[in-house]
Amino acid sequence: ILLSASEEYQFDAILSDINMPVLNGIELLTQLRENGIEVPVVFLTAYGDKEKIMAALRLGAMEFLEKPYNKSQLLDAVKRAIEYGSLLR
Repeated sequence: ILLSASEEYQFDAILSDINMPVLNGIELLTQLRENGIEVPVVFLTAYGDKEKIMAALRLGAMEFLEKPYNKSQLLDAVKRAIEYGSLLR
């Protein structure tokens, strides 16, 4: 849904989990970049999987929050991503 919506709408930022069924966060970010979509992405993860984190950073992920995170960490990360996304547009 997000990939098809990203073709029609412009997002200032995306907040996504790394581990999801069907399409994981790395695959999502890969497809976004392959489609020329340079939106900032903030990832949530319950696992400190350095390999996935490095792959996402190479693709341009903006930030990672490890679960459990507190509300202010999440709000700050999303705010930074939205501000950066607004600058990109």
